[in-house]
Amino acid sequence: MFAMPLHDLQAELISTQRQIDALQLKQARLAAQFAAGEEWDGEGFASAIDWIRFNCHVTSSVAANYVAVGKAALSETVRELGAGRLGFAHLIVMTRTAQAVGPRFDEAALLPIALESSPSKFH
Repeated sequence: MFAMPLHDLQAELISTQRQIDALQLKQARLAAQFAAGEEWDGEGFASAIDWIRFNCHVTSSVAANYVAVGKAALSETVRELGAGRLGFAHLIVMTRTAQAVGPRFDEAALLPIALESSPSKFH
């Protein structure tokens, strides 16, 4: 196997993760659109999350996160994800926080903390 120089390897890891994050955001938007309908019911599934879990070969937590993130209106967090300053994991934490806090949620107040923290520390 050809060994990549360390700097190139690091750059490739970061670049690949950004692509994965963008694809996960796309998957979240598709999942939310799918969950808005009831096609899953006609196929005998208990929920859209159950359908996604089974057909996309992911855990129920991953499927639920996709649906939640896809439904969330977090434009500033999504912008930072697109710029590569946050990852999809940050977006999940921000979404779940918005759900837990409800109307008191303030994306602008939390965004600087997310930008300075790993997803687990931000959580």
